[in-house]
Amino acid sequence: MKTKTGSKTGDAVVKVPRFRLFLMVAVVGAAYFLSNFHRLSFGVMGGLVVKDFSLSAGQLGTLGFALFCAYAIMQLFCGVAADKLQTRTLIVLSCLLTGCGTLWFSQAWTFASLVGSRSLTGAAIACVYVPALASFRRWFGDESFGTVTGVLVAIGQLGSLSASTPLKLAIDAMSWREVFALLGCVSLLLAGAAFFCVLKNPERPLRQKEAFAGDLWVPLLNPAFLVVTVWFFITGGTRVAFQGLWGADFFVRALGKGADQSSLFLMWQSVGCILGALFLGYVSDVLGSMRTLTLSGTTLTVTWVALGLSGPNTPGWVVGALNLLLGAVGTGGLAVAFGSIRLFSEGANTGFLSGVNNCSTFLGSALAAQGTGYFVQTLETWPIAEKYSVLWLFFAALCFISTLSVAWANRSHLKAGL
Repeated sequence: MKTKTGSKTGDAVVKVPRFRLFLMVAVVGAAYFLSNFHRLSFGVMGGLVVKDFSLSAGQLGTLGFALFCAYAIMQLFCGVAADKLQTRTLIVLSCLLTGCGTLWFSQAWTFASLVGSRSLTGAAIACVYVPALASFRRWFGDESFGTVTGVLVAIGQLGSLSASTPLKLAIDAMSWREVFALLGCVSLLLAGAAFFCVLKNPERPLRQKEAFAGDLWVPLLNPAFLVVTVWFFITGGTRVAFQGLWGADFFVRALGKGADQSSLFLMWQSVGCILGALFLGYVSDVLGSMRTLTLSGTTLTVTWVALGLSGPNTPGWVVGALNLLLGAVGTGGLAVAFGSIRLFSEGANTGFLSGVNNCSTFLGSALAAQGTGYFVQTLETWPIAEKYSVLWLFFAALCFISTLSVAWANRSHLKAGL
């Protein structure tokens, strides 16, 4: 039977059947699938909850804020915990609390219980991705870390995709309460599967350089790490602002496309997220994380420029292809960026640094949503096509500057011999 033996990340040699490693990835991936599903589920079912509870728009916004705020706050705590505790413990705890929060939500009858259950769910689902990255690096080593990270991100994007049409079909067949009660039970069962399938972190001695990296200020103040963090902030924020807020309006009002065609464009972006995570994760293992990050950022810049120059005469297949590319280099680039953390942590603080960058992504998304709202409101008298053209070209400029910084950081990093 083939086994996975040791890795370049450490000096200890461990022998584990490969099917055990793949089973661990599958179970952790299922937990991350549910994490992404919960984050986007209100896009479909929000209106039903508003109707059943007679909520105002502000109260609906509070429910979204409760989940995302708890999720973002927990990133840093989970990052530290991932470096100190067993990944299996964190994944099991995450699945248990997610199940409890989901069951509570399915049985909620007051607004306070809705807020409480969504907050618990948001905090619980935050404890999956960062611990998973820390564990996968220990088990798969640097040589395969990009590929495995891409697989995990792709599975998560399937969860995002399932929170759209599949969720609507499930709610039509049952009710939103029954669907979430079922998901709560699945989460509890997944906790049991995680207990048996997620391997304990392998023991290995710290090398001299790795021990030095134990000082958090060393990687946090590394210019290359700061540049990657800013890259997370910009690319994550701009893509979410497009996909979650302005994309559909841009397709319909600026490009003159139909509502059905508009939803199809957004679906292609989700497909691109899945394919890009798999492809760029593999490419990063061949070219290196920082080079792949530069390639991804450059392609993303060109994509924003193409969207900014698009108009009513742009063929539908071109718009669809641009959305596929936007999702691929956006989400795929984020998967690669997480892989680049290995250049700064040397294995010591992988979890904490991953938490910092994940928090940066969500902070960028929140500020981009708020900032673009003010931007669109300020240019209210402008023709809709020109307004969006300026916005997408501004996104292109931000991505270009951040990508140039990544290229500079990579060159400096190589010169330093790190």
